[in-house]
Amino acid sequence: MKTWEMIKELMENPNKRFKYDTGAEWGIVGNKNGSIVLIDCSVKFLLGEPIELNGGFTIQDWREVKEPVSWQEAFVAGLKGKKIKVDGQSLTYPNFESLHFALTYLSERPDYFENLMRGKWYID
Repeated sequence: MKTWEMIKELMENPNKRFKYDTGAEWGIVGNKNGSIVLIDCSVKFLLGEPIELNGGFTIQDWREVKEPVSWQEAFVAGLKGKKIKVDGQSLTYPNFESLHFALTYLSERPDYFENLMRGKWYID
């Protein structure tokens, strides 16, 4: 997403976090009291400081940083119709029928099931 879209998302949803879509781990930005600030960064003295909206910043592409949730929270979201995904898997579960099928399938494969239960889950 473009910088203006990221800023709009932050103003509408202050709890969201974003980072460069280029794969560069420069830092994660968020909203603090209406200012875009560095939430996580390798340059620690910049943390929590408003970011200067210069040319380099404004031409970046951004992606949302998803926070992991417990598998229980993910499954509840799945039952409510949200897409859920476990880290490292290409599977997403968009509705109860496929979630039920996935759990039945996984219960027959204990090692795989164990890995999924210990994995990081995300809600789209």
